[in-house]
Amino acid sequence: MGEKGRNRKKVPLQKRGAKRGTDSPIRDKEEREKIENALRERVKELRCLYGIAKLVELHEPNLDAILQGAVDLLPPSWQYPEVTCARIIFEDKYYESPDFQETQHRQSADILTKGERTGVVEVYYTQEMPPSDEGPFLNEERALINAVAERLSATAKRMKAENALRERVKELRCLYGIAKLDERHEPNLDAMLQGAVELLPPSWQYPEVTCARIIFEDREYKSPGFQETPHKQSADILITAEKAGVVEVCYTREMPPSDEGPFLNEERALINAVAERLGATAERMRAEHALRERIKELRCLYGIAKLVERHDPNLDAMLQGAVELLPPSWQYPQVTCARIIFEEKEYRSAGFKETGFKQSTDIIITGQKAGAVEVCYTRKMPAADEGPFLHEERALIDAVAERLGRTAKRMRMEEELRSAHSELQVERKALQESNAALRAVLSRIEDEKGAIKEAIMANVDKIIMPILHALESEVDPEKMGYIRLLRRNLEEITSPLVNRLSRRFLKLTPAELKTCNMIRMGLGTKEIAQIRHVSPATVSRQRESIRKKLAISGRNVNLVTFLQTFNVAAPQMGPSGRLGLDSLGEEPASRPESSEE
Repeated sequence: MGEKGRNRKKVPLQKRGAKRGTDSPIRDKEEREKIENALRERVKELRCLYGIAKLVELHEPNLDAILQGAVDLLPPSWQYPEVTCARIIFEDKYYESPDFQETQHRQSADILTKGERTGVVEVYYTQEMPPSDEGPFLNEERALINAVAERLSATAKRMKAENALRERVKELRCLYGIAKLDERHEPNLDAMLQGAVELLPPSWQYPEVTCARIIFEDREYKSPGFQETPHKQSADILITAEKAGVVEVCYTREMPPSDEGPFLNEERALINAVAERLGATAERMRAEHALRERIKELRCLYGIAKLVERHDPNLDAMLQGAVELLPPSWQYPQVTCARIIFEEKEYRSAGFKETGFKQSTDIIITGQKAGAVEVCYTRKMPAADEGPFLHEERALIDAVAERLGRTAKRMRMEEELRSAHSELQVERKALQESNAALRAVLSRIEDEKGAIKEAIMANVDKIIMPILHALESEVDPEKMGYIRLLRRNLEEITSPLVNRLSRRFLKLTPAELKTCNMIRMGLGTKEIAQIRHVSPATVSRQRESIRKKLAISGRNVNLVTFLQTFNVAAPQMGPSGRLGLDSLGEEPASRPESSEE
């Protein structure tokens, strides 16, 4: 449209057609040009909105390209494109049309996101233009810039939501991938951590400049091309509330600032979730590994117990079986070998080789070293609690050595017991034979004693008694008592009253025993006193003491008769402990003679 047309005053259509004159063709032409001009403006506006829609389709999800394309579409869509420039400001980013310059001839519309201003669309005229509906701008241009701002706001909002959704999907894929790694590589923690570190970069906002590293218990797991930079986000891996490692994500170059430096809040939540999941997985794998190790140790001890049952008392077979149980019970059975040394004998597992990577303990029996149990790794393994060995393996080898020591000691004692039993059996048999021979000797001695007794009695009757008969006719009557006493004593040799009394009644003194013998022979008190050269009163006291000791004091029992009867058959003791006169029988078994004077 020319300068003349633009400066012409607008006339309502209904008035322009009311009166026709000679200038009617000119007016119709002007009206048509005005309508065509308005139509062209609306076409430009529609092209602008259509172009933005195509930009959204073409560049989604690249919001920067959409906004730059949109700002380039704005100047041709305004009434004076040759003096028009535009700028879009969105979240502290600037998108400008070529030869942009900020002037006072400005039309703008805010870009709103959730009711808050996040940007602005600005259109400038680089020179002053004729006034119109809104300064130099048309109402339709106000409607267009508002529509553009609204469309860009809706597009940015949707793209943000879609971008957030994509980020959340990436995060979920990352966590799902770690869960699958946990299933696939269990119980290989190294493989799981290496797989996890490779899942991290694609899960961050700028995967092309992202690298990651996991440090766990002095080991490092890195994504390809890892380089540590100041643009880092990290989270600690905790096990039982103690730091065991760290997850790190780095940008290899500086990126636009966001919630936490260049990182999003969601990325903070993701790295925390990853660290927490890795900590839980490592703790569970540790517990399962420890459980498997304890099961191996229990199997080893149970196997040794079964060997003891199976091979008892074969100590060699038991020790060889025990040494073969040791390698599978250690943490790295494929590089483990073992040896047991016991009393200068060696028992080895297959392929045993002594190395510097050794764990050993002594076999102790009654406080003395009797051997040793040794476990070796054939090559260097990662450091643990005791060199490459675990605390639990120390406890196991000590328990094995203690069990072997106790078993060997018991087997020794049982062997000694069996040997002693065999020796006792031999000695018992020898004693039985000796007892049989002794009984035969005693039997012969008894027979000889009987024969000697009969010989003595026969000699007394044949030799001594005739001499006494001859003496009785020659001896003075006053000394006849001695002859009779001698006769009675000789008779007592074959029937010894004194021995019987002294064995039965231990409290009788030798003097009382002599008195008992004289009373049994029929001598009176005076005769006894005369023969023993004591007073009759002394004999009377002895008689009373004898009655008490024979338990017949105060009873109507004649002492002479009692002693003569006792010579024939020894009386038995009654239930009350007194001597029973009505229960005479055989003489009781021999009792020790009294040593009382």
